[in-house]
Amino acid sequence: MDRIPSSDFLRDADQVFDARGALKACLELVDEEKCAPKILNRVRLERSARVISAYELMVTPGPLQTEAYARALYTSRVPACTEEEVAARSAFVAGARTA
Repeated sequence: MDRIPSSDFLRDADQVFDARGALKACLELVDEEKCAPKILNRVRLERSARVISAYELMVTPGPLQTEAYARALYTSRVPACTEEEVAARSAFVAGARTA
């Protein structure tokens, strides 16, 4: 597997080799190479957005969470929550859903 050069490396190489911005021009392409093809369009949209209110790719937003789902999130996070923190946080989610 080929390594993708970092942004700092490209900036420094552009200066050292007097590339007159040719390597700096590749920064956006290099950033896109780090993305999985299936999310590349989302990354491009994000980059051009003036404002991003909110989005969730991997987690259900708080108001839609069940107590069991919240408990699973808190028990699997790193660093791990204590059992007291898990109980308090998942109870909060359950209480927020009924309020």
